[in-house]
Amino acid sequence: MKFIPLIILLFFVSFYTVAQNTSIATITGRIKDSENHQPLPYATVTFYNLENSEFKGIVTDTKGNFTIEIPSGNYKVTFQFLSYKPFIINRINIDQDLDLGVIEIEEVLENLDEIEIIGNNNLMDYKFDKKIYNASKDIGNLGGSAITVLENTPSLRVDEQGRVIIRGSEAMILVDGKPFATAGNYADLLQSIPSNSISKVEIISQSAKYDANSGGGIVNIILKKGGNEGFNGTLEFHGGIPTEAGGSTFVNYNSDKVNVYSTASYNHNNQIKYSEIEQYYNVINPQNGPYLFETRDDLRQRNSFLFNVGSEFKLDDKNTLNSSLLYSMANKNFKSELDLTDYTSNDIIDNNLYRDVWDNTDENYIEFLVSYKTIFNREEHHLSFDIKYDRSESDNQMDILNTNLFPNLSVDQQKTLKIQDFYTLMGQVDYSLPFNDNWLLESGFKANYRDYKNDFNIFNFAPIPKVFEPIEGYENNISYKETVLAGYLNLSKNTEKWNFSVGLRSEFSDVLTSDLTNNIETPNQYTDFFPSALVAYTFMDESMITFNYSRSIYRPSISQLNPFVSFADERFIITGNPFLQPYYSDYFVAEYYKQFKKGSLNTALFASLDHNQVLSILENTGEQTNEGFDIFLRKPINNGDLNQYGIEFDFIYPITDNLRFRTLLSPYYFELTKTENGLYDAEDFVFYGNAILDFRFGNSWKIQPSFTYQSEKITGLTELKAIQYINLALSKDFFNNKATLAFTAHDIFKTRNIIYESVEANAITNRNSIFDPNFLLSFSYRFNKAPKRNSKNRANEMKKSIFEIDEDEKN
Repeated sequence: MKFIPLIILLFFVSFYTVAQNTSIATITGRIKDSENHQPLPYATVTFYNLENSEFKGIVTDTKGNFTIEIPSGNYKVTFQFLSYKPFIINRINIDQDLDLGVIEIEEVLENLDEIEIIGNNNLMDYKFDKKIYNASKDIGNLGGSAITVLENTPSLRVDEQGRVIIRGSEAMILVDGKPFATAGNYADLLQSIPSNSISKVEIISQSAKYDANSGGGIVNIILKKGGNEGFNGTLEFHGGIPTEAGGSTFVNYNSDKVNVYSTASYNHNNQIKYSEIEQYYNVINPQNGPYLFETRDDLRQRNSFLFNVGSEFKLDDKNTLNSSLLYSMANKNFKSELDLTDYTSNDIIDNNLYRDVWDNTDENYIEFLVSYKTIFNREEHHLSFDIKYDRSESDNQMDILNTNLFPNLSVDQQKTLKIQDFYTLMGQVDYSLPFNDNWLLESGFKANYRDYKNDFNIFNFAPIPKVFEPIEGYENNISYKETVLAGYLNLSKNTEKWNFSVGLRSEFSDVLTSDLTNNIETPNQYTDFFPSALVAYTFMDESMITFNYSRSIYRPSISQLNPFVSFADERFIITGNPFLQPYYSDYFVAEYYKQFKKGSLNTALFASLDHNQVLSILENTGEQTNEGFDIFLRKPINNGDLNQYGIEFDFIYPITDNLRFRTLLSPYYFELTKTENGLYDAEDFVFYGNAILDFRFGNSWKIQPSFTYQSEKITGLTELKAIQYINLALSKDFFNNKATLAFTAHDIFKTRNIIYESVEANAITNRNSIFDPNFLLSFSYRFNKAPKRNSKNRANEMKKSIFEIDEDEKN
């Protein structure tokens, strides 16, 4: 017992000695995004004791700050955030309080999308200069194409011509940050890209760094490139009604030095479209005059194959070489049946014609890109080179059989032949130089050359001597050559609260349009300047407000320039205009983003001012068919200023743990002024909106109904009736979330009627068109899945949304 006081004394002495040798140090710091220098909330900081192998970690607060107390010792420190490259300090001796300052880490959207966790339970991420839609997590995209993904992206709309619209203006399409399908119809090519190969869609604010032909914004489609070590991928098969079948595969091999990825897809689909046309020739009293009633059924069969392979080589820590090759081929077999009946003012049949049209097209598209990037002393200081070549070739033959049923039975045949060849060549160099305190100067030069040729002819069948003879006046052989040389400067500064960016882009254009049939050349040279500016402010609660201005140019598309005649309907001929001029647009937008404890709100005020824009008009050609009826021509012309002003609300709210509500509301006002003689001047207020419910039940079932509505729209040309429709998506996960079975239905109740009424060319024309609903069943399987993240390495607060596809388990 006499030793007890001595033992107690020795215990306290030993404890005091150990305490002296294992003092506690307070470590502080802040984590930010290396690109925009914004703080990263809920990033993970892990301290690994190299002496006893113990871990201790913490999560940053909403401002990216962290404070942690750890025993003195030698540590390995790791800074991590989802979809960002980890920043690692391999060894540091900590024996006193230490402020690590600001640690900036680099985002790698293309690599970690398969294991991303969305802590705010929504599909959107917001930054001051772009919005990011996490497309691979939305069940509404399963089994679809890139068009499906864009239709589901908030703020975007895809119109009937396949154009992608942002707040009333056509967007510029990029894929992995590079211009896409510059030598072809991007809508056709996007239909060939499977949705399961797409990781994200970025909606980027315009700046001088990008081509000026981007209107109100830029849409960047980010393809999957894997990210898991070793070999992994996805297989997908689908089938549906109307007849649709196909499949796709995405495979990826990733190592420390190289990442190779490839996508292949085949798709066979049918679209069935029904149309009715009523045309009245007595504008004053249409019911008492002669009129035309036409019905048209279109069966659009399309077979397509796409193959894409890309590689990323990390030559060393400073230099990378990327390349990609995309090849697509498609065969379109369109069948149209037209029934045209003319009535007298007494509702007596005057003429009845039945017209069969077989429209067959073979298309090939190839695109090759090489990109090299070198980094200097820091990530923001870099130089890059890009070379891109793409080419599109197509052969089209249309066979037409006319059967006149009344008043006399007769048959005649026509044929059209069209050959198109279009290629582009692009070279670009970009340089980025950081200096002083968070200032960044970016500059670059780009040269782009486009060459397009079109040879078109129409033939009538002559019974004697039983050959097809060309019809004079309709043939054309057009050449279009365009060279654009561009340079830009962009200066930006990012602070904790403010982000500034101002830039100027200059483009010199040299255009030569040639009518090879008549040996007529029309040259056009012009130089333009395109300023842009962006200001953003981040509040204490991490909400953001941004202001953006840009000036842009709309150069005519190939379909608008192409003078070939669409002769499927001889009464309503569609043609292009090779002498269209580019027009210019000024775009203003102010956005406010707020993240609540539950849900988020993004609000935008915008104005788009288009000067001498392109208008498609209907005119009477003065010619008549063999039966003596007027022929009308639809063609684009430069005519008038189009001004659009609107507001947009993008709201996401989780109602319960298993139910989430999303909506986009966009009312806007437009006015068309200064048209020739005021003929097409008009103004109207239009409302567009959609609502989506995400519901999860059981452990692996998800259902997503959505409703879309657009109010009536009246222009100087037409009155478009209101449009509304409902889509539905349903999915079930299998095999420990390695596989997903999904069902999607588009326009499930067949209510998406496109109804136009117009008064043009001394006639009243009413059109009513509708497609059959589309029902699709798809099955996808992910192999060599990524291992799940260890929960010790993630913040407890970071809870993966139960509404999204389980990306932790996917390639």
